Amino acid sequence: MESVSYRAYAKLNLSLDVTGKREDGYHLMDMVNVSVSLCDSMIFTRTPGRPFSISSTVRFLPTGEKNLVWKAANALFASCGKELPEMHIHIIKRIPTQAGLGGGSADAACALIALNKEYELGMSVDDLCSLAEKIGADVPFCVRGGYARVTGIGEEITAFESPSKYHLVLVMPKQGKSTKAVFEAIDNAPMLNHPDNDAVVSWLKKGKPDQAMKNAENVFETSIPDEETVKLTAFLKESGAYYSALTGTGACVFGMFSKYSAAIKCRDLLRDQGYGCWTALPVSAGVEQI
Repeated sequence: MESVSYRAYAKLNLSLDVTGKREDGYHLMDMVNVSVSLCDSMIFTRTPGRPFSISSTVRFLPTGEKNLVWKAANALFASCGKELPEMHIHIIKRIPTQAGLGGGSADAACALIALNKEYELGMSVDDLCSLAEKIGADVPFCVRGGYARVTGIGEEITAFESPSKYHLVLVMPKQGKSTKAVFEAIDNAPMLNHPDNDAVVSWLKKGKPDQAMKNAENVFETSIPDEETVKLTAFLKESGAYYSALTGTGACVFGMFSKYSAAIKCRDLLRDQGYGCWTALPVSAGVEQI
């Protein structure tokens, strides 16, 4: 059987603001995002004579039509007037779920890019992003990857380049967060602090991440206090991070370090405490063929 492998990179919200709410209930966002090296691996195997199927290393994830990868594949081939291909996709999960790292969205973006390439469907990146909007709010960004200012409900993406160098520590609390529940809570929470995302982007373009993050904020963190988030962000800063915050709606917390040695030491200490913890770097793409 013919197989190809891809990496689906996690999404990190360096700064996040909620700017309003549409009549249909969707929240309007203003985010500064970056793709990071923590990734899922996806193996695409042609299976002549057998129907399209998905498997995963995580047992509780759906593998049928409710899976975002299935939805992405179905949307892609339907847009071309085709049936789902005779293919099996195996997902090796490393990005934790309910973390705010866009793991499911990254996998969906990977499916769009990989299947478009492998079956020579001829879709442009813009075409894939249009399809991605219908699958999930983070999927368009994961298709483009790298650094971007993301607004609207996630569909308005302004990519930019940054020479910034830093090391990330990502730490996952022992319990995740429901995105739906957190968005419901934000409607009744006071917006205590707002980021200056213009300044965040400006400093990142100059390769000054430490200056950029002086203007950053995640309104979900400051407006909906959480004891575990407070504890972890404080630990990361005490361990040498010059910035630490929640990503997305959580539950994952990240710290930015200038020194790799400090990041590794912090990661190991958190692992000793029983946390899922990883080091990562910014990457220039959302999806990459291995």
